[in-house]
Amino acid sequence: METRIKRATLGAGAAAILIAGSAAWAQGWSRQVAGQGQASFDTQGNGSSYGYMMGGSGVPGWEQGGSLPGSMMGGSGSPGEIMGREYANAPGPRIASSAAMSAAQAVPAGAHIDRARHAVTFSSRQVHLTIVATMTGSSDGFEVGGMANPSIVVPPDSTVEINFVNADPDMAHGLAIVPSGAGNSVMPMMTARPAFTGAAVWFLGDATKSSAPEQTIRFSVGVAGTYQYICPVPGHALAGMQGDLIVS
Repeated sequence: METRIKRATLGAGAAAILIAGSAAWAQGWSRQVAGQGQASFDTQGNGSSYGYMMGGSGVPGWEQGGSLPGSMMGGSGSPGEIMGREYANAPGPRIASSAAMSAAQAVPAGAHIDRARHAVTFSSRQVHLTIVATMTGSSDGFEVGGMANPSIVVPPDSTVEINFVNADPDMAHGLAIVPSGAGNSVMPMMTARPAFTGAAVWFLGDATKSSAPEQTIRFSVGVAGTYQYICPVPGHALAGMQGDLIVS
């Protein structure tokens, strides 16, 4: 995405420092928040071991601020591209790529779509929806009900369940519900905490031609207010990969 919409305005050096300083923290937390606490992080087909995510050994040096891949220093890709490739074969649930694209267009059960207001509104306090990270026109974004980055409106005191899918074949993406304005950070993975307990999947790796990674998050909202849902991968939210979650 960075290369597609010039999101790499971070500068390669700054991006390398940011991603190295926060990746280990974010990855460990994301997998637990996303419900993978019991997952077996075994060696995958790409030769990478994920055991360190559960407190084991073998943490890559670049994730500890050590030796960084040349690509992170401006060689062959942006941070999102690096993260996407590194975790393309990470363990966890996946769905068919065709199903992911269908889910991006489907109207969530119990939702009212207002295309004029660019909003998806729920009246029930039991909210279920799918958010798909994918190409929306010439840039990346979140798709819900066939709309890019719509406002999502839910009643106060709701329980929200979001099935998040990364359908992008060459970029890592995540989903975090954060306080309004937190998406203005260049590095939300480090600076933005979820507005509600459990309301984050920090990132998922690349989709393939046949399948896309997915995770489900569940959280409760309280009083009325406006929050943001964002992609916390470096630079993505600033480039426009964000929308409003309105409790009203």
